Amino acid sequence: MSNIYPSEERISGLKILASIMEHCDARTNNNIISGLATELPQIASKLKSMLLSFDDLRYANPQGIKLLLKQISFRDLAAALRGSDERLLPVLAKHMSRNNLQDLREKITLSNNISLADVQEAREKILCEMSALIKENRMYIDKKWAE
Repeated sequence: MSNIYPSEERISGLKILASIMEHCDARTNNNIISGLATELPQIASKLKSMLLSFDDLRYANPQGIKLLLKQISFRDLAAALRGSDERLLPVLAKHMSRNNLQDLREKITLSNNISLADVQEAREKILCEMSALIKENRMYIDKKWAE
């Protein structure tokens, strides 16, 4: 692929693509990023960082996390946590009652045999809720919230 456009124009093209991909399902996004990764790994990496992911929940503001936890099922959360960043559960646990956390851990244990498709479906449900909260300015993602 030739570089006929200045770097800034390619970046704005990535912003447009990321904006379009926000309306796609996870499988489509994964296919696009995987396809790009073989030919243009730096572009694929930049694009991936521009998209909201389930693991970004780790960087959400505390009030946003509390609101999200009220809107999603623990069944979906337990499924979505399968294979996620191990630092995510402790962040979520800070905003849960002891009983709710115990219930979630039980559901995680029971969800050991769920399929990858079920994990992706649960993550998509949660991402939809996250996106809605972000659009309502009730949740925001900021890497400073980690740790």
